Amino acid sequence: MIALAAASLQAIDYYVSDEAGMGFERIEGFRKGDFDYVLSVDRPSARTEVRTLMHGKEEAKRWEYVLGGNGKAVSETLYDKGVISEKRLYLESGALDVEESYEDGVLAAMTRNTFSNGRLAASVREKADGTEVYRDSFRYTALGIIREVERSYPDGSSRLSWFDERNGALVQSWLGSADGGTLSVFGPRGRTTRREEWKSGSIVSRESFEYAEGKLVSSTLEETGTRKTTHRLYSADESLQAEIVSVDSVETERITYEYSNAKLRAKTRVALGVTESWNYAYGNDGKLSGEEYRLSGELQKTVYHTASNEYYEELYRNAKPFLRVYYRDSKKIREEFTLNGVTRTKTYE
Repeated sequence: MIALAAASLQAIDYYVSDEAGMGFERIEGFRKGDFDYVLSVDRPSARTEVRTLMHGKEEAKRWEYVLGGNGKAVSETLYDKGVISEKRLYLESGALDVEESYEDGVLAAMTRNTFSNGRLAASVREKADGTEVYRDSFRYTALGIIREVERSYPDGSSRLSWFDERNGALVQSWLGSADGGTLSVFGPRGRTTRREEWKSGSIVSRESFEYAEGKLVSSTLEETGTRKTTHRLYSADESLQAEIVSVDSVETERITYEYSNAKLRAKTRVALGVTESWNYAYGNDGKLSGEEYRLSGELQKTVYHTASNEYYEELYRNAKPFLRVYYRDSKKIREEFTLNGVTRTKTYE
């Protein structure tokens, strides 16, 4: 992100941007209409700065900063489409003091941080009415590196994360509770080489990862209680290409994936001699627009996404649609059943 301005006032600056609000190339104001996203930086006074992200003619996000005497931000307020969504207050050192979260413009929760000897000592998450949600406590090594983070809840339960570093590099970490958790082991480049799931003092699964020239090429997951092993293969860009499932070293299932322009286009599953396949289509906006499911080559179901929160399914019998089910916000709202050319409708709203 662009550095905060010095105290002197300047004219509004414009930058080519993206949906996250990053400022890239600086442009003249008359070119604002040439780009999908444009970030403007305005300094109405020596202690204030406003950054507005425009998507076409609509305001997408706006950040309002209040600066301290040292030029650092003492507060930052974020608006999504003109409605406040987040607010942060900073100490003079620049450390985050309070973070507030809003829902529909109303304060919903906040996080308060406390520091000791220049280090974050505790972080408390509260609801808007001050009720505590959880409390994080931080412990450090003699060199000032975070060693443990314990999250405690009002009901007395807790989760513990610890980190083992050597020569400044993370070697292994743990995330869990007294009952169980996840142990991760890291290689010299910081990539995960092994991940173990534990419960009640016993290992439940172990997954190992293999790399070539710094890229993930394969992984093997062993489930100790089932004698089941899942071997995964990855492409040069680390996209999942195949999953081969075995029990007692005998293959029982194979799933393959196909991609185009970084989008999943097809998935095929073969198990117990039965083949299932899924095909996916995307709109001009890159969002999923349609799905197709086949069993042993015969069409069983299609899915059409009509809006961000709406879609409908068509179920097939003998290659002909007989039932259409509509959903909104993942809830069924209507069914249309067709038999002998007659359609019957049932609503759920």
